[in-house]
Amino acid sequence: MAAGKPVIGKVRKFIDGVDDVKVVAAIRDAERNSTGQIRVHLSGRSTRDIEKAARERFVMLNMAATPYRNAVLIYLQPRSRRFFIAGDVALDEHAGTEFWQSAADALSADLKEGRYTEGLVGAVRRAGELLAERFPKVDNGPPKEGLSDEITED
Repeated sequence: MAAGKPVIGKVRKFIDGVDDVKVVAAIRDAERNSTGQIRVHLSGRSTRDIEKAARERFVMLNMAATPYRNAVLIYLQPRSRRFFIAGDVALDEHAGTEFWQSAADALSADLKEGRYTEGLVGAVRRAGELLAERFPKVDNGPPKEGLSDEITED
């Protein structure tokens, strides 16, 4: 965790409430039919500007270096009870604010009800559907960057 501080309280409850195996399986399934990459990151931090924090983590996770610039990061800060879904530039051109708001609303509803795994799996599936529609798998295209499907934490 950041600065050597242990994750406590709400953050630990959230992390313990997420079934990593199901979320990672959803990521792999969602990526199977597209050229896109999806990552989930859980942060023990609480920042004022969650979008900035998410976009910084996006870069730190090397997501802006994907060949088609169509990666998605689902970034959560359980301590502050906030999240941000960040799409790379090519994906943002196709998604539109309605898509992102719909995905955020659905994730928010699940999180409020304590359905952490279901919410993350649903958000991953929505992103995967958009990626498959707008960026289908290309047989002769450049290989995926091989970004990890594992949930990351700080």
